[in-house]
Amino acid sequence: NVVRKLLSEKPAIAGITLPGMPMGSPGMTGTKTEKFVIYTVPKDGKVQEVYATE
Repeated sequence: NVVRKLLSEKPAIAGITLPGMPMGSPGMTGTKTEKFVIYTVPKDGKVQEVYATE
């Protein structure tokens, strides 16, 4: 899972985000219909990169 990956790798980022509130994501109703693309939240607030897909 992505949270375990984040905790074990401890990258130099402020956090991760799953933008767009896709169906089936935590806190959203419905069934997951597509892969989630999770992005980094960099400490400098500049370029986000794809951290994981799930």
